[in-house]
This record gives sequence, C-alpha cells and structure tokens, in this order.
Amino acid sequence: MHRHGPTNGEPYPLGLLAAAANPVALDTAVFTLLGLSPGQVPLWREARAMELPGSVPETIAYPMELPGSFDVAGFVAPGAQSPIAFEPGRFVTGRIRSLLTRLRRR
Repeated sequence: MHRHGPTNGEPYPLGLLAAAANPVALDTAVFTLLGLSPGQVPLWREARAMELPGSVPETIAYPMELPGSFDVAGFVAPGAQSPIAFEPGRFVTGRIRSLLTRLRRR
C-alpha cells in the first residue's frame, strides 16, 4: 500500500510475487526494493536493532530477480503513522459479531 497506507492506503501495482524461508529477509528485500530505510519502517528498525538474520540488505541472496528489476518510480511512501490504540469496546463488539456469525452458520 502506498500514499496513505497501510490501513487507508492505495494498492501499488508492483507486479511482484515473493516468497522466502526467512520472513525478515523477505520484508527487508521489499523495503529495499521500495527505496525505504529502517528509519521509515518501525518493524524493520526493530529487526535491525535486534540483529535478526535477514534484516541487513547486503546479506540477502536473490535467486531470481534483483530488486533493481522492478519499476517503483510511482511509489509514494506513507507519511508519519499514527499509533493504533486498543479499544476494549471495539474488541468486544468484534468478538460478539464473530460469535453470531458462527452461530448463524450452524
């Protein structure tokens, strides 16, 4: 998602299907491809701080396409993200809806 992501973002037509044995490496590869830095991506910043394998782009092996093979010229990184707050009322409402949906299926 770009522009106003991730929750209100717009899909970005990258044309990429990616898979990896290491999910941190996969995220790092995609963040690098999009031209992002750890300072822009809290998850990546934490992975680097914890020194998780795959969090450093130079350690990633690309068996097929290299990040430079994709055109990301139109990608616009989202601005500052606002924190998500836990809302007990919303949580309870969601659980009740799930329960009612399951009961209706029976």
